[in-house]
Amino acid sequence: MSLISLNTLPIGDSTLTLDLQPRHLYEITGPNGSGKSYLARVLCGKVFNKNNITRNLSLTEISYTDFTADGSVFQYSSSYYQERYQSGARVESIKVIDFLKLQQADPGRVDFAQLILPPRLLERELIELSSGETRKVLIAKTLLKSAQVYILDNPFTGLDAQSARELSDFCGIFTPGVAVVWWY
Repeated sequence: MSLISLNTLPIGDSTLTLDLQPRHLYEITGPNGSGKSYLARVLCGKVFNKNNITRNLSLTEISYTDFTADGSVFQYSSSYYQERYQSGARVESIKVIDFLKLQQADPGRVDFAQLILPPRLLERELIELSSGETRKVLIAKTLLKSAQVYILDNPFTGLDAQSARELSDFCGIFTPGVAVVWWY
């Protein structure tokens, strides 16, 4: 049985039909402006489209993360980054392990998250992370959620080629019974 079915969803000049099945990895590609992010928002219920979609799961069983960051992921002052290097300023920041709430997560999910996060990263503060490390933490946070469908909108931006390959391989062996969908 499909988790989510789309029946002739209009996107731009064309229509799309899609059945998301458990235990499958879906990769949606296309040029800028082709409707990939719109499709992601329709699938996870952020855009209402009652006539063309059937979900055989609740919206809470869909984990969606939009990685088209606007620079406000962790809500730091826009001038803070430059100031911290010039003045030696030290501001307390939450550690990665606390941000991910690993102590409260399902142990099986923690094992999967640690496959994409180097152990040394868990004790670092969020403010100290590079953009690629931040991206890995956000991906891990998404995958730690208990869901049937994981939608990662533009997850490879900010990752080096090796990390992108590792994420792709990781999603290929992800927890049985779920569907993973990504766009880029």
